[in-house]
Amino acid sequence: MELSVGSRVIAGIQIAGAAFGAFTLLTIVPNFNASMPNLGLFGILFLLCVVGFASGVMLLMGKVAGYIGSLVMHALQIPIVLSSAIAYKLVFGFGVFFGIVGPPQAVEFKLGAATILVLLPGEQPFGLALNAYAIIALTYLIQQRGVAASNASG
Repeated sequence: MELSVGSRVIAGIQIAGAAFGAFTLLTIVPNFNASMPNLGLFGILFLLCVVGFASGVMLLMGKVAGYIGSLVMHALQIPIVLSSAIAYKLVFGFGVFFGIVGPPQAVEFKLGAATILVLLPGEQPFGLALNAYAIIALTYLIQQRGVAASNASG
């Protein structure tokens, strides 16, 4: 699979963001409350960092598994959900969020890694936002795959 410059940039951002996320998670281990729910959520976030890093590297190598993994990782980064039942946000690299409802007001920009995965976080107003960067990157990767397929057949 031949990669465009844009696809390489997206893969690089994904790799850097996932590595930064994993490093950030590992730095909080000494102060970590190792109760069973926290340990499970920490494990899920760390696994997502590892998968994000590996799929970014495989995408750079032109592997189909890397392409599929990158699509999944970018799709997971699209929503932010804040409620009294769950709080969810995942960002590897860039996040440009447009608030739809509640606390994520107007536009919020994140650089690096930002992860939140909490069950029953307590009372907080409902919020919903979308990551414009993840939507654009996902759309671009899908479009480039279509271009590569049409070039290969024609």
